[in-house]
Amino acid sequence: MPVKHLPCFDFSPEGRAPVAFSENFRHMLDRLRERAGEAKRMGMSDEDVAAITAQIGDWLAREAEPRTYEQRLLKEFWDVCNEEEKRVISRALLRVAEKSAPAPVGSRGGEG
Repeated sequence: MPVKHLPCFDFSPEGRAPVAFSENFRHMLDRLRERAGEAKRMGMSDEDVAAITAQIGDWLAREAEPRTYEQRLLKEFWDVCNEEEKRVISRALLRVAEKSAPAPVGSRGGEG
């Protein structure tokens, strides 16, 4: 079942064409975390968020030229995976993005 497009999953920086997406891997994870958080606040389930993430991955693999090592590696994985494996990668990327969230202001970030 296709998931409808939601503006919160527009990964293109303002004023730039989506195909020009060439931010580094950390920035991509930051954007993914932000957009996934917005989708969850709108009431989407984790599975729906993973499905949309997989659709974005399909589009990027088809339309965007990988410009970093990480993007090339993800594209190589994406090109050989079936749909379920793509969902697994999507869920894993979402978990990595959540784990890489910056520490809240005032936290000691693991000290002590």
